[in-house]
Amino acid sequence: MLTHRKNQESRILEILIRAHGAWVPAPELAQVSLQYGRAVYHLRKLKFVIENEVRIDADGARRGFFRLIRRPSPPHQAARAPAPADVEAAPALFGDLAGGRPDPLAECSSGELHRQRRACR
Repeated sequence: MLTHRKNQESRILEILIRAHGAWVPAPELAQVSLQYGRAVYHLRKLKFVIENEVRIDADGARRGFFRLIRRPSPPHQAARAPAPADVEAAPALFGDLAGGRPDPLAECSSGELHRQRRACR
């Protein structure tokens, strides 16, 4: 069932892409799946920006239309942690709070740290 749904979503996405931003009538999407709204919902969850609009004809009939505005953007690689050399070169925000003394717990494993804290109580 999941494969069938994904296939319907990909077919609806293909129709929207081929329209190049033009409005696609809902009956055209309904030819792929009568539950085209579900497919559009899942595409939106995947970060596709899809607009919809309802137009009212002269005879009062409501007609739905959809169009693809934007595809998901690729993940940014700029948001990465600085290299360790960059961190060591940066000055401390509040100066040297240790007063030049080494941190006795700096090289402890989490288990050793837990035992040392219990020993201090």
